[in-house]
Amino acid sequence: HAAGYGPAPDGCFTAATEDAVRAFQEDRCLRADGICGPQTWSALVEASFHLGDRNLYLRSPMLRGDDVAELQRRLNALGFDAGREDGILGPDTEGAIRQFQRNTGLFPDGVFGPETRKTLDHVDGLAGGSVASVREKEFLRQGPHSLTGKKIYLAADPALGMLASAVLKGFDKVGAWVV
Repeated sequence: HAAGYGPAPDGCFTAATEDAVRAFQEDRCLRADGICGPQTWSALVEASFHLGDRNLYLRSPMLRGDDVAELQRRLNALGFDAGREDGILGPDTEGAIRQFQRNTGLFPDGVFGPETRKTLDHVDGLAGGSVASVREKEFLRQGPHSLTGKKIYLAADPALGMLASAVLKGFDKVGAWVV
């Protein structure tokens, strides 16, 4: 319930609880089996953090959570490259925190605490796009796009047979092996 899914807690794991677990798993791209196993539990814990709930800093094991993903998104939007918005506070995110602190006159200690949060909230309206998003799009645009020697698995509805044939011919032209 705390993650925004399911009925109010009553101490019983009901069908409604199982449905809520499945919905949460689907939203987090986890195996949607309705069982709150180790992966689901970890994802639930990560989902429980909101930006400002705790100090964020580089440590081992790395901090993970929705609060870290939100911080990454906001830093990237301001032009501080926090890397991929994956909810894991690694060296790229720490570097972006330090750069943000340095650029806003704070002591660049790499800790996202109350003072850094207050400053981020103050300048947040200046955000435009995402540095990480631009970098990833550019990587894909310039990266190798060869399908030569790659195996492609194609499953098509019989009603789409003509389309499937055209796709197969296209893959064959670029050297892919269609299975």
